[in-house]
Amino acid sequence: MKSRTFNVPEELIVEFAQVLGKHDLANSIEGTTKQGEVIIEVDYETPQRKVIHELHDLIDDFNEEEEDDENEDEDDEE
Repeated sequence: MKSRTFNVPEELIVEFAQVLGKHDLANSIEGTTKQGEVIIEVDYETPQRKVIHELHDLIDDFNEEEEDDENEDEDDEE
């Protein structure tokens, strides 16, 4: 069995947990980061690798949206 650790933004935790539950992935909460992200370790087998990529993409997409929002706020200030 393999494992992967994710730093999940607080705002994304429900959606992340829904994906874990839908695919019945074993997981554990390991703590939080200084930025308030929840550290989650997910156990998976090789055939479930696609779901791991889905979780990674979910976080990446969220972070890109947050970055875009910050850039828009900076543009508004100018």
